[in-house]
Amino acid sequence: KRISNILKKNDLPLPHQVDVSLLVAPAEKELFNQMNAVTPQIDQAMADADFTKSLQLLAQLSTAVTGFFADVMVNDPDLQLRGNRLTLLNQLHQQMSRIADLSQLAKWRL
Repeated sequence: KRISNILKKNDLPLPHQVDVSLLVAPAEKELFNQMNAVTPQIDQAMADADFTKSLQLLAQLSTAVTGFFADVMVNDPDLQLRGNRLTLLNQLHQQMSRIADLSQLAKWRL
């Protein structure tokens, strides 16, 4: 939900791909690397219609996402860094949206 809210507030045109040279914080590098490692597995699980496995793979990113939000200022004053970070979050959001509307799942929390 947090990623969705951040992306909704963005008014910058986002690049299509993350620029690796603009990943400066260790936590954003870690998230990028983990996303790249798990994406092919998620793609395969989705192709196999194994949604449980897809969610489990996506859940593996939880620590990296938490670290990203703890250590990285998404709305950096440097517009290149900000755009790159938003692109990274957008790619993560797209992966999540392929599997499930997680905003709906959040409504079911007790």
